[in-house]
Amino acid sequence: MSRALCLAPGVELDADQRELRIGGAAVPLQARVFSVLLFLVEQRDRVVTRDELIAAVWQGATVSDSAIQRAISLARSALADAGELIVTYPRQGYRFVGEIAAAEPPVFRPRYTRAGDVHIAYATEGDGPIDIVLVNGWTFPTSCLFTEPRHLQTWTELSRLGRVVSFDKRGTGMSDRVKKLPSLAERMEDVRAVLDDLGSARAIAVGISEGGPLAIQLAVEEPQRLAGLVLSGAFARMGVGPGYPFGWKTADVERLRGYIRREWGGGKTALASVASCASDPAIQAWCASLELNGASPGAALELLEMNLAIDVRNVLDQVGCPTVVLHRERDSVIDPRSSELLAERIPGAERRSLGPGDHLLSMSEDGRQALLSAVAQLIEAEISER
Repeated sequence: MSRALCLAPGVELDADQRELRIGGAAVPLQARVFSVLLFLVEQRDRVVTRDELIAAVWQGATVSDSAIQRAISLARSALADAGELIVTYPRQGYRFVGEIAAAEPPVFRPRYTRAGDVHIAYATEGDGPIDIVLVNGWTFPTSCLFTEPRHLQTWTELSRLGRVVSFDKRGTGMSDRVKKLPSLAERMEDVRAVLDDLGSARAIAVGISEGGPLAIQLAVEEPQRLAGLVLSGAFARMGVGPGYPFGWKTADVERLRGYIRREWGGGKTALASVASCASDPAIQAWCASLELNGASPGAALELLEMNLAIDVRNVLDQVGCPTVVLHRERDSVIDPRSSELLAERIPGAERRSLGPGDHLLSMSEDGRQALLSAVAQLIEAEISER
């Protein structure tokens, strides 16, 4: 879980992101000053001696008293508006004396726009030179981005690069339920409605797993709007077919249909994408919430059939924007050969193979950094051409 702590009203210390935030804005701190503050907060039930600070922050190196005092002074200055939170005990050491509470996690408060008669829920975060549109896979609801620390960290770090946009496809999450789930072409209207509502002129689409075909279609149909495309664990076709032997086999699809009919809400579809931490009870509960908040069993079955009917191989050569294709070497959910085909058929696409790990890249540091690096590269290329 996240180690973000509330030091005072409006003051948060985030150990995972190594940030001090006041009023939601990051306060610049030298790395050692942050480490001093964090150590004092973690040891707040007692006075911390000079030697303990040196061992913890400077790893036992020779440090002058003035260097320690300067670090303490800079930490105090950063917290000045919150009061006297660090106390000096002469000839003893230092102690953090503020009241600590767990920082409240962000709450998903959707905005809505209409695609025809259907209300589409979406959320945004950040600002910047370009929009970053997340096209999530399967029934993944946007609200669950904020209930798992690793996903939240990815969302937060992406928002430093541009305005991040995530939406719930119609029939899923907090968007309107529909009598029949739409085709890929109809889903395009959902994305357009969100981008139009935001007045988005240029965007990078990040197609994750089953979100890949929709992101590809967006690149083909909205070439003036799309500045770049990142495909993560994606595919052009989900099931096996003529000339496509590495899709999901019939037996695998039947097992999935049976699970949805009889056990939906158990979280197994999501757990397969986060195998490295599938034994963690917190992850198990989160994966169950993905299914329960994402769609009903009937909607999930219809979505599965729609995904099986999708085949965007015939439009791959029409993608005109810079494209980065990311895939794990031994992805247990989507065969890596799926991304090899994408990279071969999309003009100028760059394929980056990641080592073994989870299908969902945001669940690991190397996956998150690969995703951030791909997005940053496309943003830089777009800005340089302006």
